[in-house]
Amino acid sequence: MRNKKSLLKTTYTAIFTAIILISTSSIKFSTGLGEGYIHLGDCFVYLSACVLPFPYCLIAGALGGALADILSGYAIWAIPTMIIKMLNAVPFVVMCRTY
Repeated sequence: MRNKKSLLKTTYTAIFTAIILISTSSIKFSTGLGEGYIHLGDCFVYLSACVLPFPYCLIAGALGGALADILSGYAIWAIPTMIIKMLNAVPFVVMCRTY
């Protein structure tokens, strides 16, 4: 039973990683202020923080964001993105666990 729950959590983490990757790299809105853009990936980082257990949501957000940077040609930003996405998810984990 324990292995089944672990597999289920890992599967949900992989699904959220893929959703974050796709929504970050393919659905972009220009800010009009240069090379920056706004994307829907952060919405799914926050959603994963509310749905997945603590370490799994951090992994999904970090990997999804970093893979989006790598595939978009901004590999130099992959490690900072991993750290930022993990830090973005922490307040939502705390809020979702207290209510």
